[in-house]
Amino acid sequence: MSREVVFERSREAKLTYMNTKLDTYCKNNGLRSTPQRHWVLIALKNKMYPVDATLLWIHLKSNDYNISLSSVYSSLQVLVEAGLVIRTMSSSKKYVYQIKNQE
Repeated sequence: MSREVVFERSREAKLTYMNTKLDTYCKNNGLRSTPQRHWVLIALKNKMYPVDATLLWIHLKSNDYNISLSSVYSSLQVLVEAGLVIRTMSSSKKYVYQIKNQE
């Protein structure tokens, strides 16, 4: 099996784990598990660097996802609370978000 196949399977397994963790968090906290939350999670997973909410929204909109900026912000808050995403303050005094490493 090639390294690329192993890497892709590992990546898919991690994304499945994160989606399941998000679904469980939403269920346990009386929240709906919406497609928008999963879109934001996947978009963040595909970013190799921390990104702010506006840039994430622009990325999603440019890829034909029908999502509002407020939905991006609320989704990010849920993902932070679920322990899937880290929010930090950038040097430009903006909050940026990135996937939390799951060891």
